[in-house]
Amino acid sequence: MSRSSFKSYFALACVCFFWGTTFIASRFAINTVPIAYISGIRYIIAGLLLGVYFFGIKKNPLPPIKELIPITINGLLMIAVANGLLIWALRYMPTNTASIICASLPFWILGLNLLFYKNEKVNKQVLGGLVVGFGGLLLIFYEGLFVSATEGFGFGLLLTVLCNLSWALGMVFSKKYTVSASPFVVATIQLLTAGVFMNIIGFFTTDSYDFLSLSNTEGWLAILYLTFFGSIIGYVAYIYSLATLPVTVVSLYTYINPLITILLSWQLLNEEINILTWLSVALILTSVYIVNKGFKTERNAQKFEAEEKILEVV
Repeated sequence: MSRSSFKSYFALACVCFFWGTTFIASRFAINTVPIAYISGIRYIIAGLLLGVYFFGIKKNPLPPIKELIPITINGLLMIAVANGLLIWALRYMPTNTASIICASLPFWILGLNLLFYKNEKVNKQVLGGLVVGFGGLLLIFYEGLFVSATEGFGFGLLLTVLCNLSWALGMVFSKKYTVSASPFVVATIQLLTAGVFMNIIGFFTTDSYDFLSLSNTEGWLAILYLTFFGSIIGYVAYIYSLATLPVTVVSLYTYINPLITILLSWQLLNEEINILTWLSVALILTSVYIVNKGFKTERNAQKFEAEEKILEVV
């Protein structure tokens, strides 16, 4: 393996591991820190540090005003709203359950793509994968609502679904409004705007600021972990992976994140893992694999059809 390939796969490994651990860190943070400030403080620190590097040291220019609007909207949907809803949901459901539901994100992206882009096509393989994934989600709903029901689980479930929907809307929006700015510059701006937005929400929803005390060791350690390993290392590694590896390879993090979360929540939070949990994981991850493979088949078919038309013209 070449040095550049090693760096690419190492970056992807960082994404797989650190983004899986952010569920655990968020769980520790909500014990002592208001939900909005968990995201607000984290994103402001990460955005400022990245801004110093990319704008101050690297001298990257700011994107034009017409690009700042879609960049900001996309960041609010994917980072501020989606992450805020997820952290809120962790108050009402097990960490491992939330991570499994988040693994179904490709289904939401697919659904919105089909809704907004009429030229999108799906084949039987993709549809079959969606059916398998839906079965996995039904198992989660069944277990959470009837087998190991906890107070507020239904509300937490709604928040997690809205989290997926917000992230998927951001993905679809970014597809419609492409920008010329460096992805690292885009990430920096999105982190800063998301941080400002969540801190404003925190200002209007927080009565006590005792959590700011240095004696709140657990809360500050969790926020610092989320800042450096979730937002800075994880996000930059994700962008680097996308720039140097095929998208299908990078999508592997979708399979690995929930496994990391499940194992760590079992060890650190004493959350139960039963046969229904593992079965739902197996169904959802299998469905994501089938859907990705189906899309690859569809893209190859479209490419072949386009080449055939060119030959007919010639």
